[in-house]
Amino acid sequence: MNQSSKNRLSLTGSIALALACTVAHADERQWNYQYNNAGQVTIADGPRSNTDDSISYSYDASGNLISVINALGHTIHRLDHDARGQPGRIIDANGIETRLTYHPRGWITSRTVVSPLGDNALNATTRYSYDREGRLLSTTLADGSRLVNEYDGAQRLVAISNSLGERVEFTLDRAGNSLAEKTYSSSGTLLRDIYRSYDELNRLIATTGASGQTTRYTYDRNGNRTSRTDGNGNITVQRIDPLDRTSGTEAAYAHNVHYGYDQRDNLAAVTDPGGLVTGYTLNGFDELVALNSPDTGISNYYYDSAGNHILSTDARGTSTTYSYDALNRPLQASYPDSALDISYGYDQGSFGKGRLTSVSDASGTTLLDYDHRGNLVFEGRSTSGHDFNLSYEYNLANRITRITYPSGRTVNYSYDGTGRQIAIHTSGPEGDRNIATGAGYLPFGPATSLSLGNGIEMSASYDLDYRLASLTFGNALNRSYRYDPAGNITAITNHTNDTFSQALGYDALNRLGNASGGYGNLSYSYDANGNRLTYSSRTGTDAYTYDGNSNRLLGTNDWEYQYDNNGNLVAKSDHAGTDSTLYHYDERNRLAQVIDRQTVNNAYIDTVIAEYRYNFRNQRTRKQTPDEDIHYIYGQRGELLAEINGDGIPLREYIYFNERPIAVASTSLTYSPAEPGAELLLDDTSAGTSSTGNWDQVRKKGAYGDYYHRSEDAGSRYRWHPGTLKNRDYEVYAWWPKTRKNNPSANYQIFHGGQVSTVTADQSRQGKEWIYLGTYPFSGNGNEYIELSDAGGQTAADGIRLVEILPPPPPLISTEIYYIHTDHLGTPQTLTNQAQNVVWNANYMPFGKANIDVAAITNNLRFPGQYFDGETGLHQNHFRDYDPIVGRYLQADPLGIAGGLNLFQYSRNNAFSFSDPLGLCPWCVVGAGVGGTAEAIRIHRTVGFNSSKSPINRIAIAAVLGAATGGYSSVVSASKLSTSLSLAANSSFISSVSIFHLATTASLEGTTISAQELLAAIIASVGSLVAGAEPGLDDLTSILISEIAEEALTELLDDDDVLCNLH
Repeated sequence: MNQSSKNRLSLTGSIALALACTVAHADERQWNYQYNNAGQVTIADGPRSNTDDSISYSYDASGNLISVINALGHTIHRLDHDARGQPGRIIDANGIETRLTYHPRGWITSRTVVSPLGDNALNATTRYSYDREGRLLSTTLADGSRLVNEYDGAQRLVAISNSLGERVEFTLDRAGNSLAEKTYSSSGTLLRDIYRSYDELNRLIATTGASGQTTRYTYDRNGNRTSRTDGNGNITVQRIDPLDRTSGTEAAYAHNVHYGYDQRDNLAAVTDPGGLVTGYTLNGFDELVALNSPDTGISNYYYDSAGNHILSTDARGTSTTYSYDALNRPLQASYPDSALDISYGYDQGSFGKGRLTSVSDASGTTLLDYDHRGNLVFEGRSTSGHDFNLSYEYNLANRITRITYPSGRTVNYSYDGTGRQIAIHTSGPEGDRNIATGAGYLPFGPATSLSLGNGIEMSASYDLDYRLASLTFGNALNRSYRYDPAGNITAITNHTNDTFSQALGYDALNRLGNASGGYGNLSYSYDANGNRLTYSSRTGTDAYTYDGNSNRLLGTNDWEYQYDNNGNLVAKSDHAGTDSTLYHYDERNRLAQVIDRQTVNNAYIDTVIAEYRYNFRNQRTRKQTPDEDIHYIYGQRGELLAEINGDGIPLREYIYFNERPIAVASTSLTYSPAEPGAELLLDDTSAGTSSTGNWDQVRKKGAYGDYYHRSEDAGSRYRWHPGTLKNRDYEVYAWWPKTRKNNPSANYQIFHGGQVSTVTADQSRQGKEWIYLGTYPFSGNGNEYIELSDAGGQTAADGIRLVEILPPPPPLISTEIYYIHTDHLGTPQTLTNQAQNVVWNANYMPFGKANIDVAAITNNLRFPGQYFDGETGLHQNHFRDYDPIVGRYLQADPLGIAGGLNLFQYSRNNAFSFSDPLGLCPWCVVGAGVGGTAEAIRIHRTVGFNSSKSPINRIAIAAVLGAATGGYSSVVSASKLSTSLSLAANSSFISSVSIFHLATTASLEGTTISAQELLAAIIASVGSLVAGAEPGLDDLTSILISEIAEEALTELLDDDDVLCNLH
């Protein structure tokens, strides 16, 4: 596999003596370096001229690097060097000391992050041991969790075991290829089995699972992969051009893709199976300057001398500008609507140097604090008069042990000897509760058992491919699963209610073609690029039509659709045009308002049904409808933690087990009606009354106080001024004597809070009692009154009564814990209460529409990462909004075609095997916060592609960069959990040798490990070593990152066939 050096990620390359890149039009970026007499760099001055972006390096007399000072004065000290020049202590910019020890032969043996409190028990030490040849034998984290590597006589890794004695063994051939991978329990029981075959050139030609399912590969003479045949015999051909670049792929249903390149081997054009071309224009620095998409139009991008993205213009003509500090960290994103601007702050607090510490955006202000190891310990958001604070606690291995929610609820997590979650406990208004205890796991794999707090037992069994075979939650849920040789789920048997068992069939592209279940018999057809063409059910066939120049859905049997230039759905209307829903977007391209439009007699009647607000992470933080005002609170991995109403009362607080919802603390509110307070009575002769015109005082039985004033002159007015009222609502009543001669249309005007409300009273039929005129909010400004006007006729001015409405008492709050029982994807199926009774239950259509048959409580969680909006029927899905009726998104994928050739498609039209928690793509890797999610998207949309083979390469590398500085990965493959992922996710660390093996395994397996699974291991490993650290921390870190980047990514991420065929 050829890969030019400019496409390889190197974080440890040597410093060049001079570096200048020149492009057309005399655009030049220059880095300057100064050296000492020993030839060591003392100053590295970056290319920016608008700020000092230089880095200073200092050395001792022996030439050891002793300090690094960045452009903002943040200093890293490297002290106590040994004879090899290896530092014994490193003090970072926050003053945190890291102690390093070494083997006599120079291998690092321990790394200790010293607690600033001076308590040795709080020091976090990671230890490493080696054999005589320097091979890493074991890695032990500060909490005692441990991985052990074993080698054969040829110094090749042949086994990995954990603290519990669980093992993964590798059978190698003479060339070192992995022929078999077997996973054993601590008792020696075989639980996972994979086989591989190679040709005489050591190229993988077949991967075989324990059930005999085989994926086969072929190659050309240059070693380029030319075809892949899945277990069902479906072939994908990969065409290679004379420069060893992928020029296209061919598959069933004319699913043919063509790739074009510029003279620098950058991807310049992608032609999808429908013949639609996405074009990329890159400058001489290989930065994307123009994107021409059939779905999202033309976007342009501009950069500063350091390559920072400083301006973009989308297809709607909206321009966004960006500014950066001297470390090239984003400071401001500015939009035409300044209310949407985002400001970033850094380096604040005790341990904040080098970290994001504050953000101001449309959702409010966010503050972030960290502990000395770089863990986030506090996140506070101030918005709309509320402060929503989250806090976290960690063990010495940096695993979360406690989360404190904004309400004060605490959730505690316990772990076993390998770092896997085994118990969850919560304390809240309902008291102390065990949510889950006694979790059991497959070796390096998923959970198999769990005891819930209401006594229900979870049990999951897996086949020898670690595919879920059965899942039970006591009597609440009982299902079993079957798969085809390509890994698609073909049957889900519902043992609780067989009516809702499902049989599933797929086409040659593994798209769902037919389904039968409680919903009847359904069938789907698609075009070559995955757009749904027909949907057939018991009620008939629905046909879908599309724009010939894009993948935008234009119509179905019942609806017509319209889009803006960015590819956002802006209107959905019936064919008569009388019933429409309008979708308005802000300048960040986020759905901001939904309007219901009814057309009556050619006139529009618009009703706002929802308004939405988002934070800098693109998470929806607030929803306002006529019926509710809800704030949303999220955890570090983007999981929804709480829904809080406009009064600051938590409605629902979610608790997670291994990133899946397992329980919800649901609050019921009982409101008491508002009670009347003091009343104020004003007669027509009371102080504060006044009049204009002719009013005669008349004595009459039935008048309030025996007398009233009467006018028969048009234009006469009578006013009651109650004096200074309180700032609250008042009921207003009027009294007049009853007589048929009175005015049938007497106008009372209530002047309140700067407003005027008019009420017409029939004085000819009513009277001789207090007549209710309405309830109105008064401000108490002293200039409020009630006025009666005579428009002609006999009008009676008599008594006025104001009754103060006291603020309603606080609602009675009752909180209960309910347990969430999810399916294989993590979608809630059933909720039970403490007595194990079902309080919510849904049966789903294949693309996620929930048919709810029990709803004693509210549950809006749907597919992973999705939240049901009752006002629209849509599912909010982090970066986008999903319509389960048509099985596609309302907006184009922010990642572009890196998230799939069809920018609107959901999970490759196979929602039984994949999910999309972020609304981006089912196989992408996403880092956290600015360093990950945003950076991955930003680099895709600004830097572009720089791979000769895969259009996703840059995204993956961007995600790695974000994740390696404190990010996370989102693993969404549903039916398999690879051993390699489990090594990282369940043990939170892995040796450099193990990662290198993992990279090799990933490139070999093809369909059994995804890019994100590899990167999850990378992040877990590197994160334990460099969380929050500055570059140059230690040699092991450099080795880890460089091996990962140079070997794993170029092998795995270079092949889009691997990325796009995950099961």
